[in-house]
Amino acid sequence: MISEGAENEALKEAFAALPGKGEETAATPVMINPEALFNDEQGAYLYEGSLTTTPCSEGVKWTIAANPIEMSTEQIQAFKALYTGNNRPVQPLNGRVVYFAK
Repeated sequence: MISEGAENEALKEAFAALPGKGEETAATPVMINPEALFNDEQGAYLYEGSLTTTPCSEGVKWTIAANPIEMSTEQIQAFKALYTGNNRPVQPLNGRVVYFAK
């Protein structure tokens, strides 16, 4: 979950390495510290589900931050320019349990 706001410093290097739209290039290795993305106090939702893109394979263990991270308009647009259709409609729980951890 992402809200528009200030540039996300934890993702700055990764976004600088993104190729331009339609540009085919080898991936540039970038290290991201996941701890820098989340506030320890916010907590997270945990559940088992599936991929949000084809083939929607089961067995994915999701961890979703309770509060969205912030990214700049430029970072959001850079992502959208490269990736479309990266989600599917919300699915019913179908007996799954959603846990909250803090």
